[in-house]
Parts: sequence; C-alpha cells; structure tokens
Amino acid sequence: MAATRVKPDYFEAHFNLAKAYTRQERLTDAIREFSVVLQINPGHVEAHYNLGIAYSKQGDIAKAIREYLIATTIDPDYFMAHNNLANAYLSLGRTGDAIREYEQAIQIDPGYTIVHYNLGLTYAAEGRTADAIEEFATSIKLDPGFYQAHYALGVAYRMQGRSEEAMLAFQTTLRLHPDHQDAKKELAGIRGMLK
Repeated sequence: MAATRVKPDYFEAHFNLAKAYTRQERLTDAIREFSVVLQINPGHVEAHYNLGIAYSKQGDIAKAIREYLIATTIDPDYFMAHNNLANAYLSLGRTGDAIREYEQAIQIDPGYTIVHYNLGLTYAAEGRTADAIEEFATSIKLDPGFYQAHYALGVAYRMQGRSEEAMLAFQTTLRLHPDHQDAKKELAGIRGMLK
C-alpha cells in the first residue's frame, strides 16, 4: 500500500494490492485497484481478467463478461479467460456462447480436465448426450480420480439407456467417493430396474 502512495502510477503495486484484496474478498477495494491499473495500463490483460473475477464474485456478470471479452481480445490464447467467460455465459443461460468459449479454451489447452467436464455438463443440459459422454470420458482420461466426471458419465449413460455402463460409472464414483449419495441412489435405481 505504501508503494501506491509513494509512486501512484506504479501499476504493479496496484495490481498486487488488488489481488490481495480479492483473496481477502474485499471486492470493492479490488475493483478500485484493478481500475487504477487499467487507467495506467489499459492493455494489462491480467488486470482485465482479474477484474472479471471480482465482478463475477460480486454477481455483476455483465461487467465480468465485458472484462473477460477484453482479456480474450488482447490475448486470444488466454485459456482461463475463455473458461471464465464460458462460465459467465452459462450462468446467464447463454449455453451456445458458453459452448463456443469452452471449445475455444480446449483448443488452446486440451489437457485441462475441468473444462472438458464443464463442456460435458453444458452439452448434457442441451440434450447432446453423446457429446457430453465424450467430454466426460476425456475428463476421466485426464484425471481418473475425478469422481464428479464419473458420476456425470453415469448419468449420461443412464439417459441413453446404457444401464451396464452407467452402473460401472456409478460404482467407480462410489469407489472414489464412498459418501456420494446421488451415485448411491442412481445405482440402486438401476439395480431395481434390472431385477
């Protein structure tokens, strides 16, 4: 904080202070400091991205989207900005835009498990079950211990009437996370149908 008083145009000090405020959930202070950074250096991609995060945490999704869009315009390969932009679109029900951004993020970094998972959930919500299964399977290949992806895969298989595969996915979910109540219910339901 002293650095910002001694040299008010030292944008890195403002940036670091803003990030500290974000970690402390002092979002109004963080937004103020990120805005100072952007007054000094309008092309600071990390400031736009982090300002988007702060707005998102405040629930101002429109402003978060604006900042993520600016970040992806400055750096089209900014993987996490595309991911967060997709999450923001999804929170507004803009699934087509969310899918486009998740797909863009995967093109940039195909090895990021959660994006495949999020894209799978979005496909599932759109009724694109086969595409969802593919994304959940990719997520599991990248992180075999990701129990949420196993569970989502089981639900997708069940939706397609693929009971045996669904059972295996739910059993794997329970092996990884024994207290997963929804997986227990799904497994019991399938077993009841197969009797």
